[in-house]
Amino acid sequence: MALFPKKDDKISSGLPAGDHVGGPVPETTEAAPHEVATITGGDIATPVKQGAKRMHKATYATDKKNGGYLIRVEGPNSNAFSGKIVPVVKRDDSESSEALDRLIWTGKDAETGKLVSLYSFVQKPRVNAEPEF
Repeated sequence: MALFPKKDDKISSGLPAGDHVGGPVPETTEAAPHEVATITGGDIATPVKQGAKRMHKATYATDKKNGGYLIRVEGPNSNAFSGKIVPVVKRDDSESSEALDRLIWTGKDAETGKLVSLYSFVQKPRVNAEPEF
């Protein structure tokens, strides 16, 4: 019986697989400033717990009022994710993680009747990918 069972989620507070209480201490590294998502209040965004079945779905949506993009979260508690890093589904069914900044709007979807919320999100820094000559 292991003290720290292996978890399926990517976010784990336990020791790495194979280590035990008397074993080596895992190395810790600090994230670079461009890797840390900060939200409006200057706080650091925290990731949501990953699970097998999701109750919410996040997708990109166009901001018809100001231009640009927002994150649309659909689900029973969709208005409770400010300051969280959530997986966002793209059109090609791939996922990316985005830090939700603040709640813009919440209400019921006219077609499905489910609770929907719109959030602004933290823009990721652009990677300067200049072509090589």
